[in-house]
Amino acid sequence: MALLRKLAASPLVKFSSAQHAELTADIERVQTGCFGGATTLSEADLKTLAEKWLRQLR
Repeated sequence: MALLRKLAASPLVKFSSAQHAELTADIERVQTGCFGGATTLSEADLKTLAEKWLRQLR
């Protein structure tokens, strides 16, 4: 969660508008899936999301 928020807020990370919208949607999905009362995201799901966004930085 913190990683995704830091990526979204960093002035050093240059995402397109579409990528930024997708990142924002992923952040909301994590918030809902992990902190919304019902755990719907597994540890593997979270790892996949983190890896997805780290790959986008290349």
